[in-house]
Amino acid sequence: DYLRDAVKPAPVSDTDVRAKDDLIIGTLGEVEYKPSAIVVKDADTAQKVLDQIKKGTDFAQLAKQYSQGPSAAQGGALNWVSFKLPLEAGKTQNWPMPLATALTQLPEGAASAAPVQVDDAFWILRVDAKRPTQIPPYDQIKDVLRKQLEQVEVQKATTQVVVDLMKNARIQQ
Repeated sequence: DYLRDAVKPAPVSDTDVRAKDDLIIGTLGEVEYKPSAIVVKDADTAQKVLDQIKKGTDFAQLAKQYSQGPSAAQGGALNWVSFKLPLEAGKTQNWPMPLATALTQLPEGAASAAPVQVDDAFWILRVDAKRPTQIPPYDQIKDVLRKQLEQVEVQKATTQVVVDLMKNARIQQ
């Protein structure tokens, strides 16, 4: 079809892939965290959950019961994450700064003593585990990185074709 023939994405070089890998590694700290989160919509519910945690109620059970977060069904478990310290805005792996800050200050096995508010949600975090940051060997992730970069180039090229079509289109009255 026309669009597929017209779209000419820039090729992704090995240098581009290596630069992306370096960029990611540059945002990682020495420690990575395995967090769990319970995300609720109001301070009262957050306090109720915190009281239950203090009484020794299972965090995963509370997450399944109360959390409106993306990982509620998994007991609130999130993926390993690492942050370069000191934290800098825009370099927290897409984590909001208040959450990244709270996570890095929690000891292993501990849950936040108070909810962390981000926009209209209240987060209760727990650090399930900490370990030295595991950086996958370049050979293991280069193909994944290349695919991500190629998708970005296709999107850019597609947008350019659409923009050019719009510029050249004449609106008939």
